[in-house]
Amino acid sequence: MDPLSLPFGPKARLILAYLNAEALRIGSPEINIKRSLTAFVRRIQDPTKCRKSGPNGPQICVFKDRLMRLSVAMIRLVMKTDKHEVQVNSQFVEAFDRWLTQLGDKKPAWVQTICLNPRYFDSLQKHAVPLSERALAALSHSAMAVDIYTWLAQRLHRIPYGNLQTIT
Repeated sequence: MDPLSLPFGPKARLILAYLNAEALRIGSPEINIKRSLTAFVRRIQDPTKCRKSGPNGPQICVFKDRLMRLSVAMIRLVMKTDKHEVQVNSQFVEAFDRWLTQLGDKKPAWVQTICLNPRYFDSLQKHAVPLSERALAALSHSAMAVDIYTWLAQRLHRIPYGNLQTIT
């Protein structure tokens, strides 16, 4: 297997948004992904279930690649205060379990469990901002569009009611 580089693009962002929402919904850092990778990708790409056809092979390969990249990505943050700086080294994913199972005559199923890092999950529970799955699906063609939407959602969520804010 080739070494994995950084996760990138709109697919990685959609996967992370989905994992965050699922972890918060079930109240656990351990997320059981759908039994089929196709179902997982369909859920991320089309939460409203409007499309008639599912994702194709190349789309599934891209999602699988981005999911693997997210599972090994290291996060380094530096937070500054008036008196000092704190550096935090962490990962989104603590454990990643994946395997193929053959059930009789049926095609192999992709079974997977992702366990988010406990520190990341705790921070997510304290600071998460709700995102619209429909908006994410509509913006899924552009990483910048997803970034701007999530930034505005978190920014607007923290503006006190009645206060005017200007964003340049």
